[in-house]
Amino acid sequence: MILFLGDPNIALLIGVLLVFIAARGFERDKVKTWTEEAVRRGGAILLVLCAGGALGSTLVMTGVGQEIFLDCDRACGYDSCLRL
Repeated sequence: MILFLGDPNIALLIGVLLVFIAARGFERDKVKTWTEEAVRRGGAILLVLCAGGALGSTLVMTGVGQEIFLDCDRACGYDSCLRL
């Protein structure tokens, strides 16, 4: 049960649900304003994180990441690549 609740996706879902339950005492317009402001501020961060994750996945799936590592290893030596 603790592992289930500790999963990042489940923990985030629980947090969002708790916030909406706690916001029930406020007017709908106030909650809408808070939500819009949060999405506006956090949207750029989420966009950058998603783009980085997509790029990382693409590098892994195509094998380009391994080739970059091997090129670095050939040029600088294994230890130098680990220090980057």
